[in-house]
Amino acid sequence: MKKTKKLLLLVVSCMMAVAVQAQDCVMPIAVALKSAIAQPLPIAQQRVVANKLRQLLSATSGATGTVGFHSFALVPDYEVLNKSVTPGPPRKTVYQLQLSMQVLNTADGVVFEAYTTQLDGVGNSEYQAFSDAVKRLAPKNKDIISFMTRAQRKMIDYYNNNAERMLTKARALEQTRQYDEALSQLCIIPSCCNGYDEAQQLIVDIWQKRVNQEGQRILQKAKAIWAAGQDMESAQRAAMLLTEIDPESSSIPAATELLSEIKQKVGEENEWARELEMKKYNDTLDMDQRRLDAAREVAIAFAENQKEEQTPNLVFVEQGE
Repeated sequence: MKKTKKLLLLVVSCMMAVAVQAQDCVMPIAVALKSAIAQPLPIAQQRVVANKLRQLLSATSGATGTVGFHSFALVPDYEVLNKSVTPGPPRKTVYQLQLSMQVLNTADGVVFEAYTTQLDGVGNSEYQAFSDAVKRLAPKNKDIISFMTRAQRKMIDYYNNNAERMLTKARALEQTRQYDEALSQLCIIPSCCNGYDEAQQLIVDIWQKRVNQEGQRILQKAKAIWAAGQDMESAQRAAMLLTEIDPESSSIPAATELLSEIKQKVGEENEWARELEMKKYNDTLDMDQRRLDAAREVAIAFAENQKEEQTPNLVFVEQGE
């Protein structure tokens, strides 16, 4: 009997640990609607659906829509089961909708979890009736909470099972100097999943290589401008370019040397020289966090550029749209 109780306590503890992990881990779930070709939906109704799904993401399982990263999407689909107009007065439009939601992997379309419910709405117009029906999708509904919790757990399992593959791909991209794509692979790994710490270190390493590459490009451009002009105008153009070089770049010593040459040639201290010195000072503050933030911005920019090509049948809805 005691052994049975101990085993039961162990099972319950494990289940609670998984639940806590799913709730505490912020997963990169985006709100996405099917494209107009797949399912026409008026703009006004798109906003109603998108806003409700954002509320659902915020209220359940700690999930959140993440700007730029679209590894996973919460995608709705609906069917009008019945629509009628009451005789009045006043005349009212009555909608009965079947709303389906899927949490899927945007890379291959694999569905992690699905949920379907029926919603009724009443309003003075079709739009109001539709909105009333969608608003009845309550985030605190136990079935919806269960749906999102199951999806969260499966996404965590996905990262745990695929983290090594993602790290390997990032390293391969690093070798071919595709730094932005490599960073986009690494920045989406959640903090609660396998490989996160290794991904964070790899982000720093890859970012340094990107900074060195970009610094060298800027330096060569500044040298060419200065060599072609050797006057005040070319001095200012070259010096302003040099201020764009990251202070961690391996090109900084050569950039500093070029700046000294320019200052000697034009014979005066200029605002761009002071700007470079101030930038070097400011950028050394909280360096580790600055690296990660900058890498994340680059990764988001890359993901945004790839979004339409990779997911042509989905329209992602960001905050404020």
